[in-house]
Amino acid sequence: MIKVLIAEDEEGILYSISNAFSWENMGCEIIGLAQNGIQALEYSLSTPPDIGKRTIVHI
Repeated sequence: MIKVLIAEDEEGILYSISNAFSWENMGCEIIGLAQNGIQALEYSLSTPPDIGKRTIVHI
C-alpha cells in the first residue's frame, strides 16, 4: 500500500479530500490527516508517507 499523508488547515477541505476518493481501491492508505505543519511533521517522523498532499498557497 502507498502511504498518504493529507495536510490542510481548512478542516472541511481536509475531510473532503480524505473522503473524495476510494483510496484503498487505488492502493493507498491514509496514514494521517494533519491540520497544521507541526502535525504533518509528527506524522511524517513516526510513519514516513510515500505521498503527501498539502496546502498550496496562491500568490
